Amino acid sequence: MAVAQTNEGQRNFADLQKKYDPKRQQLKVLSDEVDNLTKQLQAQGDKLSPAEQQSRAKAIDDKKSCCSVTRRRAKRLPGGDAGALQRPRLQGL
Repeated sequence: MAVAQTNEGQRNFADLQKKYDPKRQQLKVLSDEVDNLTKQLQAQGDKLSPAEQQSRAKAIDDKKSCCSVTRRRAKRLPGGDAGALQRPRLQGL
């Protein structure tokens, strides 16, 4: 994309990265949490009661679901943000 190669395009892209960095960090924490819970369940599964196994599996599924929804939302740039990346190119025309 030629817009991203201009100074203004690079600045806009950097601004967007800063804007969405907290959400990206939140996703990383949530993903790490799911990984840790999954490893714990695999390691301790045979020592837990069926009810506790089921409870932990549900907690993992809930977090995975939340993580998936958050990722899908994060992939979509709101129209205003996507427009900010294309504005410099359109102004030059």
